[in-house]
Amino acid sequence: ADFGGNSSSLAADPMNASNIVLKSEKTSAAATWAGTTLSTPMGLAPPIPFAQGSTFISCVVYSPTAGIPVRLKAEDHTDPTITVETEVMTSVANAWDTLVFDFSNQAPGTAAIDFTKTYDMLSIFYDFNTAGATPSNTYYLDDVFFGGGSGGGPTTHNVTFKVDMNSYTGPFNTPEVNGTFNGWCGNCIPMSDADGDGVWEVTVPITMDTIEFKFSFDNWAGQESLQQGLPCTITQNGFTNRFMVLSGDTVLDPVCWESCSACTGVPTTANVKFMVDLSDYTASSYAEVNLNGSFNNWCGSCAQMTSPNNDSIYELVVTVPLDTIEYKFTLDGWTVQENLTQGDPCTITTVDPGGTFTNRYFVPTGDTTLPVVCWESCTSCNSNISIDEDWIAQFDIHPNPSQGIINIEGVLQSAGDSKITVTNIQGRLVKELVIKGSILDSRIDMSNNKDGVYLVNITNNHGTITKKVVISK
Repeated sequence: ADFGGNSSSLAADPMNASNIVLKSEKTSAAATWAGTTLSTPMGLAPPIPFAQGSTFISCVVYSPTAGIPVRLKAEDHTDPTITVETEVMTSVANAWDTLVFDFSNQAPGTAAIDFTKTYDMLSIFYDFNTAGATPSNTYYLDDVFFGGGSGGGPTTHNVTFKVDMNSYTGPFNTPEVNGTFNGWCGNCIPMSDADGDGVWEVTVPITMDTIEFKFSFDNWAGQESLQQGLPCTITQNGFTNRFMVLSGDTVLDPVCWESCSACTGVPTTANVKFMVDLSDYTASSYAEVNLNGSFNNWCGSCAQMTSPNNDSIYELVVTVPLDTIEYKFTLDGWTVQENLTQGDPCTITTVDPGGTFTNRYFVPTGDTTLPVVCWESCTSCNSNISIDEDWIAQFDIHPNPSQGIINIEGVLQSAGDSKITVTNIQGRLVKELVIKGSILDSRIDMSNNKDGVYLVNITNNHGTITKKVVISK
């Protein structure tokens, strides 16, 4: 929007015809205060993120003359009395020059910056305080970005993007973030969901201060269809993308797929049924069986389990968060507790100032019933049949961790059929195959499965053995 006699339009860069820039003519009839507002009258979205220590805006300007004043003015589009102006001089003629405007150093006779106010409109004035000339003077403007400091380009900001896929009902493997900062490259910035809660994230170093982006998955197999007019979007040249201005390292809040806000109506907790079999436990007598975990602050005897069938299988349904949980079974509060083996497939070992702890762990994604496990075991009591040690020694999974392809090798004790099953940490079956004969030599493709921990189970008439494998692509 021009005023005071300026005339502006989009035009080819005078030094690069393939680059489109803003051309502004200060005509012979132009006033001393002629300028151009760099937005509609409704201002910028979002406002300029001024803050203490963050008061720089940089403009890449092409001027026909060196040593002329260029003024930049920020204001509130709803209140013309809220303004801040600053000014710098061009240093070169007929060449591009990055001018860095420091709004903490206001122009003489103008208001100082007020960090409690909103500034969402920006205007530029070429050869400020000089009336128009004959012939007209022509100026060009290319990039305008927040920051710049002592005159360099944009600094690097580490931005953490998060997208909540819990409400997305279609098939997908890996979400990605695409934007102006990576050339909309497809799958070059994959996201991850380390804790399995459905919120995917990635941290990206970005050397731009204004970005457009959107979430997609599986190398543009799917992408967000964002609604024009949403507060987090911008529509240009027929494309609607997410939009933001960066002023420093940023961790974004999770947003729902195709939304500017968090998912609503998505469960944050699950009802999980835990079951433990104490039929093989003979170490001591006990009055009650308890469940202790991160979800009840390891409270001792507050979560008592029962055996409805009086068969030594104790159970309890507990509401837990949809996040990684740790737990173990105990007797009579903390009188006796499970001594779990580090490295067993259902366990996790953590080290903190209080010591080293090995607990059971689980990542719930919804209401579920966990399989019955034997005290201090990852499997049922019935599966704890003696297994030939030679078979254990020769049962191997490699590579581990794997990028998707796992090889399973070993020698079985029986020439009959054996079954290989692969389950995720929630116990959901993801792969299954039958092996005939005593030679175990199988290749399983997990490249289309999510990254995470999986359990590989080998079962035949000698029993079941389980090993853990990590998929990390």
